[in-house]
Amino acid sequence: MDKDWLIDQINEEAEQCFAKDFESLSTDDSGANQLFSKVKQTEEWSAFKSKMIELYKKQIEQNLFHKLEGLEELVKESGDI
Repeated sequence: MDKDWLIDQINEEAEQCFAKDFESLSTDDSGANQLFSKVKQTEEWSAFKSKMIELYKKQIEQNLFHKLEGLEELVKESGDI
């Protein structure tokens, strides 16, 4: 495991979060689904997607660092022999 692997994993998770929250949206109304499909082809959607993925990445990184702080404390406690 190296830095590039970690960055790739964070990026993939952020993209999956976005897809889960936004791209899989569908309704029972075919007209709404068609309009949503058209919206997803716009520059605004692309900008929104990029921005949201960046926000997801920041949140994932914050959560990861928070968990690593707990691990660091655990390591210190384990060293008290």
